[in-house]
Amino acid sequence: MKNKLIRISTVPVSLKILLKGQLRYMSENEFDVYAVSSSSKELDELALDESVSVVPIDMTRTISPIKDIKSLWKFYKLCKKIRPKIVHSHTPKAGVVGMLGAKLAGVPIRLHTVAGLPLMEATGIRRLLLDFVEKFTYSCATKVYPNSNGLLDFILNHNFTSEQKLKVIGNGSSNGIDIDYFNPLLFSDDQKKELKKSLQILPDDFVFIYVGRLVGDKGINELVFAYSQLKAPNTKLLLVGQIEDKLDPLQPNTIKEMHQNPNIICVGFQMDVRPYFAISHCLVFPSYREGFPNVVMQAGAMRLPSIVTNINGCNEIIFEGQNGTLIPTKNWKELKNAMLKIIEDYDWRFFLQSNSRALIINRFKQEFVWKSLLFEYKNLLKSEKNKVFRTSTIPVSLDNLLQGQLHFLNQHFNVVAVSGNDKHLERIAVREKVTVKPITMQRNISLFADLISLWRLYLLLKKEKPTIIHSMTPKAGLLSMVAGKLARVPIRIHTFTGLIFPSKKGLLRKIIIAMDKILCICATNVYPEGQGVKNDLLQYKITKKPLQVLANGNINGVNTSYFDTDKVTFIEKQELRTCLKILETDFVFIFVGRLVGDKGINELVKAFSLLQNSNCKLLLVGPFESHLDPLYSNTLETIENNPRIINVGFQEDVRSYFAISHCLVFPSYREGFPNVVLQAGSMNLPSIVTDINGCNEIIEEGINGIIIPPKNIESLYLAMQKMLLDDVFRNQLKKNARRKIVVKYEQHIVWEALLKEYKRLLNEKEL
Repeated sequence: MKNKLIRISTVPVSLKILLKGQLRYMSENEFDVYAVSSSSKELDELALDESVSVVPIDMTRTISPIKDIKSLWKFYKLCKKIRPKIVHSHTPKAGVVGMLGAKLAGVPIRLHTVAGLPLMEATGIRRLLLDFVEKFTYSCATKVYPNSNGLLDFILNHNFTSEQKLKVIGNGSSNGIDIDYFNPLLFSDDQKKELKKSLQILPDDFVFIYVGRLVGDKGINELVFAYSQLKAPNTKLLLVGQIEDKLDPLQPNTIKEMHQNPNIICVGFQMDVRPYFAISHCLVFPSYREGFPNVVMQAGAMRLPSIVTNINGCNEIIFEGQNGTLIPTKNWKELKNAMLKIIEDYDWRFFLQSNSRALIINRFKQEFVWKSLLFEYKNLLKSEKNKVFRTSTIPVSLDNLLQGQLHFLNQHFNVVAVSGNDKHLERIAVREKVTVKPITMQRNISLFADLISLWRLYLLLKKEKPTIIHSMTPKAGLLSMVAGKLARVPIRIHTFTGLIFPSKKGLLRKIIIAMDKILCICATNVYPEGQGVKNDLLQYKITKKPLQVLANGNINGVNTSYFDTDKVTFIEKQELRTCLKILETDFVFIFVGRLVGDKGINELVKAFSLLQNSNCKLLLVGPFESHLDPLYSNTLETIENNPRIINVGFQEDVRSYFAISHCLVFPSYREGFPNVVLQAGSMNLPSIVTDINGCNEIIEEGINGIIIPPKNIESLYLAMQKMLLDDVFRNQLKKNARRKIVVKYEQHIVWEALLKEYKRLLNEKEL
């Protein structure tokens, strides 16, 4: 079902001409478009031209309280009836009616495009009134789009709204230019000769052209007077546009000159202005104020240089000395001089002309503007999706453990990653294409720091109002669930990726158990990462809530296409072996993870030292964390001095290290559901693991690895010796290693299960 979009303008010509083609484009790309404007034949034509629904609501361009209230009421009722996701207004009066009516009707996304500000030339009470109307319109909108950077600066400088509400789409312009339509090659010499003849323009005449309304603030008084003073032979001034004598009439002497001067040719309003551009040599556009004038872009696309005033929009299309020249406003002498120069200096004019079309194509091609606006619509709609906060104590947990998952979920929800502020959080924002919010959290217990983190997290949740907060890691879990409950986040999820307290003793153990129990009380849903973690939660009576293991376990699964031995070339393996001084005949045990006590590193180093085979190596891939859980001093000494133990530290990409190894050894004391065992299996490695949560769910004894008791050096030594010496046994394990991982733990299996669970929980909340 398409999202409903209303585009509203005061008069239909704004939608029909100024946004030509754009409404059809939006209709063909995920939107059910309604065009709202005053009733007229142009509105009916718009329905046919753009293939959109039209709704007539009469609006006046002048201030008329009774009529304006009627327009507002009709638009409010329309919004309540069709329930659009987006209302996008153009022109001042439609801006007030559209933004206020949409706000009263509860339309979530309310957008207003500013294509010019009449108030720039107003003074006194009228200026105060227009200022108020503009500010009021912007206050009702959720986003305001000035169609030029100059307008944006003006709005900011006059404090009409906050900078956060403002944005220029693309490089400016409300609709861009159809460069295939505005193309000088479409008009033959014969066509141009015929049009010139009908207008009594001689073949050698130099033609200045103006296109637009013939009113005072378009600089027509200055233009006509400057042209009358030009005294240049063989020139014509071609005025294409209608006189509007009600709103901003021209001076009487200007009207007189236009009627009496035979070299000034007035052709009135023209539906197709291209033939007139095609017979002209230079656009003259001395307007007092603009948003982003289409006519200047159209002239450029038709290979015309331009003389324009140095105002908003004009000075973003015309670059001095490149595709035209800029002059001050309301200055007929500067205008006359510029016109004279462009007549007399052929080389300069030719240079400007040669750049004109290319600059328009590069910056204002219509499809670019449309795609930029469509992208903006989609982003805004995405922000209206259910917001999901994913939290961890430190960013590396989200970065490493949820790689790819946040990007996947962000296609269905508006995902925000919350953790401490470092390079990992920055990388998450770029790689996963999600919003990130930095909030520092301590891994160890620190009452004062924890209360500060809790308060900041609470304030963030109150402001952002997510539908789901989903935490991982112990401290983030406690803070997120408590803050989420206080902030009334409807769905509060914690995934236990492992339990800390079983390896602790005394008062600390009791404190951690209490923290986990509080976490579970505040959570609405608790998910153990694996069956072993679930059993521990039940055994220690941490919670009475239903416990569910998603998919086959593990928080993220493994990308089996990425962790594939075929992705590491023979040359890469040879180079790495040479670098690490590992012979091709060496047997390599590998450990990947933090080099700390509770990962079983003390036992691993001791057991490996008992192996006397000189062609056997132990490859340690991971960082030391001496401040949290230091290794024994004799373990550190052995790592440093034993030439068969190779320590390479933390590595961003561990695949090449797996590729030169024969067996993973992972003698951890406790785990949730270890990724490294999944990764090793996906890389065709059998594993030696301890009989603990997660490990004993991935590894089946004698099928894809060996399971040993934790903290048992002798058992570890015997398992390593068997793996080293029994080629037949090891090759059998290796044959099963990858197949088991692909079938049960491929990444998308886990992601789809989590997405399904999110949707189930959201459906339950709606019932």
